[in-house]
This record gives sequence, structure tokens and C-alpha cells, in this order.
Amino acid sequence: MATESPDTNRELVELRRQINYWRAQHTRAVERQALRKEKARQLKPLVRQQVAQITESSQQTQTLTEQIQSLTAKGAQPQKQLNGRKYKQAKDLVPESHDGDQEACNASEATSESKNNRGKQPGSKGYGRRRRSGLPTEEILHELPKAEQCCPVCGKPFSVFPGSEDSEEIHWEVRLVRRIHKRTRYRPT
Repeated sequence: MATESPDTNRELVELRRQINYWRAQHTRAVERQALRKEKARQLKPLVRQQVAQITESSQQTQTLTEQIQSLTAKGAQPQKQLNGRKYKQAKDLVPESHDGDQEACNASEATSESKNNRGKQPGSKGYGRRRRSGLPTEEILHELPKAEQCCPVCGKPFSVFPGSEDSEEIHWEVRLVRRIHKRTRYRPT
């Protein structure tokens, strides 16, 4: 190899250049792979945490959905009773044994009586508000704040007046409760 041709020398330089290029490419690829492995190792706990949160959230969603369904079912019955249709019991106006002449007479009586049966009848219990004393009660005491327990004109304090001003309200929850509001009454001194 004492005498090398210029073409061979160029080929040798070209091959060495390609060797160095591919070595550098391989080194960069190995470094990228190491960085990606490190990043994946760091993200694994975060992924586990998020999977646990998603599982917990889905369980909470399922329990809340079940609670909503049960409360809806519990609330549906009183709602149907409150807003449902009211059917009146019809009286048997036509007797079972009758003649041909009486049939026409009874039919006309039945139509005239049915017109009178609609609406509130004399002597029957009326509509309107009812006392719901059978419901469980819950008493709530309302007192004036200390700043308002004095006369706005003269500034003298009020003295406690005997008794209380009571009002009732039917509070609709899953259960019915009668609440009695007791407000302390005051008078000028």
C-alpha cells in the first residue's frame, strides 16, 4: 500500500465520515431513549394516582346516582299523592231490576242526578287549608339581634313581652315535618 490512488483515498475519507456520522446518530438515539425511559419512570406514579382518582370518582358518581334514584323514588310517591288525579266514587243510580217504563224514567233521573253530583255538596267538608297537627314538629326560636332590640326613635331598649308570635310552615323534605316558628315579642319600655 505504498501507492494509493486518489480515488481510493477519497473513498476512505468518505467511509470514515459516514462512520462518524452514524456513530453520532447512534449516540443521540441512545441518549433520547434514556431520556424517554427516565420520563416514563417519573410519570408512572402520576398515572397510578390519576387512575386511582378516576376509579374513586366513578364510584362516587355511581353512589350518588343510586342515591338520586332512591330519593326520586321516595319523593315520587308523595308527589303523586299530592298532584295525582282524584277519582270520585260513582253511585249506582240505576237499580238492577226495573221495567221498560221505569228504565226510561230512571235514565232521565240518572242524568239529572249526575249533574247535581259535581262539585262541593251542601253539608260536606270544605276544601282549603288543614291543620297538620299529626306531623312531627320542630320548633325554631327566632330572636332579634341585640342591635335591633331597641326603639329606633328614642333608642330605649325593648322589654320582653309575654308570649310569642307563632307561625307554622310545612317544610317538604324526604319526610314531612311541622315547624313552629316562635318569635320573641317586644314592647317599648
